[in-house]
Order: sequence, then C-alpha cells, then structure tokens
Amino acid sequence: MTVFPPQTAPSDTLSGLDSDQIRAVTAPVGLVVVKAGAGSGKTTVLARRIVHRIATKTADAQHVLAFTFTRQAGAELTRRLSGLGVGREITTGTFHAVAFGLLRQRWADTNRAPRNVITARSQILSKLAPNARAETLTQISLEIDWCRARMIDPTNYATAASAAGRRPPMQAGEFEKILRGYESEKQKRGVVDLDDLIHLVVQEMKTDRSFAEQIRWRFRHIHVDEAQDMNPLQYQFVRSLTDGRDDLFVVGDPCQAIYGWNGADPSLFDALSTAGVHLVSLPNNYRCSPAIVAAARHVLMSNGMDTDTVANAPEGPPVQAHQANTADEEAALIVELLRTPPPAGMDPRAAVLVRTNAQVEPIRKALIDAGMKVRTSALGGAVVNEAMRAVQSLKSLEELLEWAEDLRTVPATTPLAELVSEYVVQSLSSDLNGAGFQAWIYATGALRESFAGNATDEIEVMTFHAAKGRQWRRVVVAGFEKGYSPHGSAITTEQISEEARLIYVALTRAEHELHITRCLSRNNRNCQPSPWLKDMPVGVQARPTPAPLEIREASASLRDVQTDVMNELRSWRRDVARIACSTELAICSDHELRRIAETMPATEDALAELMGPIQARRHAAKILAITSTRP
Repeated sequence: MTVFPPQTAPSDTLSGLDSDQIRAVTAPVGLVVVKAGAGSGKTTVLARRIVHRIATKTADAQHVLAFTFTRQAGAELTRRLSGLGVGREITTGTFHAVAFGLLRQRWADTNRAPRNVITARSQILSKLAPNARAETLTQISLEIDWCRARMIDPTNYATAASAAGRRPPMQAGEFEKILRGYESEKQKRGVVDLDDLIHLVVQEMKTDRSFAEQIRWRFRHIHVDEAQDMNPLQYQFVRSLTDGRDDLFVVGDPCQAIYGWNGADPSLFDALSTAGVHLVSLPNNYRCSPAIVAAARHVLMSNGMDTDTVANAPEGPPVQAHQANTADEEAALIVELLRTPPPAGMDPRAAVLVRTNAQVEPIRKALIDAGMKVRTSALGGAVVNEAMRAVQSLKSLEELLEWAEDLRTVPATTPLAELVSEYVVQSLSSDLNGAGFQAWIYATGALRESFAGNATDEIEVMTFHAAKGRQWRRVVVAGFEKGYSPHGSAITTEQISEEARLIYVALTRAEHELHITRCLSRNNRNCQPSPWLKDMPVGVQARPTPAPLEIREASASLRDVQTDVMNELRSWRRDVARIACSTELAICSDHELRRIAETMPATEDALAELMGPIQARRHAAKILAITSTRP
C-alpha cells in the first residue's frame, strides 16, 4: 500500500468543497456516478476523490487509473494530484494513450514486433477510392471512425447507419466495400490506426485470461472523466477492466454530450445510473454568471431538456445579442466588441466561438487586420517536421534522450523536447524508442497542443467542439443563425438535441461577459435567427464605441507588465519541468500563472491562495522573486 504523504490528511481533501462535492468525494467504494454540471468543479472532485481514497487506505496509488478525454485534461488532473501530495504512481491518460501503452508492453512480452500507428489514413483511402475528392476522403474517414466507435462491421453498416440517421458520403454498398478494403490493406501493411488500439487491447483480454487478470490487477480503481462522451468501444474497455468488480468512479454531464456524430453514445452514461449505484449531482456552477447560466439553460429548455445547474458565480453584465447585415459586418462588430480592453487588472482572456471551421478564418483575419493579437496553432514549422521525420530512426531510450537534449538548443524545437520527457514519464511500456515516441505523439495529439500559442492577451477563435473543456472571461458566440445553430446537417430528433447541447457548451465557456452575434445575410443568402434565440433572456445593444485613447493606453501599459511577468513565470515553469523530467502543466497551470501575474503576490500566504499551500511552499522563493521586482 502506498504511504500517503503526511502533509495531506483526509480532512484536507475536503477543504473548500460544498456539501454536494463532499458527498461525491466521500461516496462509498463501488460504482459511483457523478452528474457534474458545467462549472461545478468536476476536475477538483475527481482529483479529491482519488486522493481521499488513498488517504483512507481504500485504494493504492499504484493501482489507480484515470481516463481523460484529452491530453490537456490529463495534464491538469496530474497537476491537481501533485498539488495534493500524490506522486506519479497514478496512471492518467486518454483511452487511446492507455491502450497504446498496454499494447506496446504486450507486444514486447510476447516477442511480437510492435505495429506502427498510421498517421495518414488518406494514403490508404485514396488507393481504395481513387476518384474521390479530398473532402469525400475526409467524410469516409469520419464514417470509419463512427463504425469503429460503435463496433459496426461492414455486414451491418447499412442497417446501423439508417437507424442513426447517418448521411454516408456514398451508397452504403460502396462504403462497405471500402471499409472491408481498408481493414485488409492495414493487415497487409502490418499497421494499425488509432481506432484499432482500444479494440486490440479488448480482444487480447478476451482471448488471454492471464493477460486480462494482469491488467485488472494493475488497474483496480478505475475513474472516467467526461463519461457522457464514451462510445461503445470505450465503454467495453472500461467494463473489461472492471469485470464486475465495480470499483468505478465516473464523472459526466448528460447536457454536455456532443460527440454522437463521432460514435459517442450518451445513453451509456445513463445506463450506469441504475439501481444500486451511488448517484451524486453537482448542481452549483461556480464559473458562469447568473445571466450566462440563464441563457444557456434556455437553449436546453427550448429543446425539451433541462439541467439542475444553479449559478453561484458573481453577477455579471447581461448577455448581449447583436445583429449585423453581412458576415463582413459581423466580423467588424466582433472586432469592436473585443477591441475595448477590460478594466485595469481584469482578466484579458477572450474567445470567439463558431459552429464550423469555415467560419474561423474570416474572423481571425478581421481581428489580425485590426492589429489585435490572435492565437495561432502552428506546429512549429519545417524544423519540427524535419525532427519528427528523424526521430523514427532512434532505436533506444538513450538515443531518444540524447536527441531531446539536442532539441533544447533550438527554441523552435524546445516544446518537442519537453514532450519526450512527458512520453518517458507517462509511458506504460518498458520498450521506449523513437518509433514509440512518434506513435505516442499521434495517439495523444500532443504535438498540436504543445505548439499552440498561450499568451493570455491573445484572442482565440475556434469551433464549439474545440472549446469543450475551456473557459474565458469574455466570449463571443458568432453565427447564431438557423443552419449553424442548429447546424443544417441535423435532421433527426437526437441530432437536433445534440446541437442544443453543443450550444449549451459554447455559451457556458463564458465566465463573465457573453455576446451572441448573427447576420441578416451570409454568402448572399438571407439568414433566419436561431430558433433558440427566441425568448432568450438577453439584452439588445447598439454597436459598441471604442474606449477613449487614454484608457486604452493605460490598460495596455498594465497588460505589458503582466505579459512580462507571464513570460518570466513560463520560463521558470519550463526550467522546473525540465529538471524534474515532468510536464509544465504538472508544475503549474496557465490559469494559476495568470492569477499570479494579475495579483502579484508578495508573500507565501498570498501565493498559497492562488496555487495551494504545498505548491506555494515548494516554489515561493522563485515566484516571489519574479513578482516582487514589479511595481
């Protein structure tokens, strides 16, 4: 049994929690289902639950597994656990990453050559459908994802697709032929894709009882974050791990189930809430202002759904609805909405959220043309691409670590070197080399996330789906028109319900200030307002007037100081993570760095209020040295 650090007593794991959160954290061992609404502190509850189990000696840290749906969420959970005194014994990761680690170890133990993970499915699909356009190949790929997630084979595709209201990119018979050919081609090449990873682990557990028992012994205490977005294949993986033991803790929100188009099945979460299950609800929303919660709930209620969410954040301004004549005018309107700086000392984080990728670039361009800072997501350029090609030839862990040290000498590739450290720390396999690192990169999506910009004063423009799990103080939800909200492709009742949940997710990304914009005409076509705008509790405001020049200059001066501090804090965090062979987010989150830069704490006690007493005790000397040099 892992000895729990003495500075984290069981009572400490409950400090600062409300009564509902305490019920979730202290629920009896067994199958526990937590319905956690937007802004209810689900990550806090998940981390505290794990720590509480270890502290009360009802779980062993080395046997804890926590599934997250994104790599960022896994890093944030790890950081929270570290702040509560729990070390690296706990395994966290996405379904794909965990499955991939288990497979690599399995292949090594059984003297089988590891199979490469294909990174460009289109190469195979273009051979199977030589006359298909790039857009059609993308649609075929998405349909393959849906089939694998729902465990649908070619023989029953037509029936399943019709029942689900799918719109395949071709006749069902043609798609079935491509699906068979794709599986055959992978076998010929000896490769797997991301969708195969979970399937192969489940199959290995079914056919080898000894292997299954080894995995179940290793992972005895299972936790699942964002459980409403599980698909049947992931659900089968979880159930294969628990095998009736039901030491299972799941957290999710049915009102935020938004991935049905990709194979997720929210009914799986509901199926867990059966007799004998310990069910806990977390209704308090500590993120969004009451006005934002009211607007978001209106969308659900307009579609026959509701949530018990209750706003517990401070009052904010009314949600504002804005109307523009054309898409160009809408973009100009968004510029004016976000050009006005927040009051001095206030959080500058802002985002524009849209339904489709096609809406992103015109808004980004308008913001950039207006001289505003906009976050980019470039992957590091040619230097990084060349490095990723070279890494596959590295045959051992020693060669990989030497390569990473060389990368640290070039600023453009330093984030890639940090990912090597993360790969070594998180990998479940003992067979580590360049090919394994490359496959891990693609399995986790780590490269795209690590090379995204992260300055606090940069505006982000992204789709509703991409915004899941994020939050900003100011948010503009654009294109609130029929055809986008809901999307024109939603034809079945369930698809329209998912669109309503998607809007709910988008609106609840805003903490304090929320604007909704729409056009009267887009692409030379008249537009109708979203049906969910009707009777929504919003105000109607005229085009905003830019703040006086002297106010903008004063605010800009303060933001410059905060930006300098943020840069120094990030440099400090990067150095600490490198020395500890850890990830930067495991040391301190961006949100905590922002709060430190905004408040400039002068004492360890003040720092502890921002990042917790344990982390403050560890890092106060360096952080306070940075903040104390500023006015």
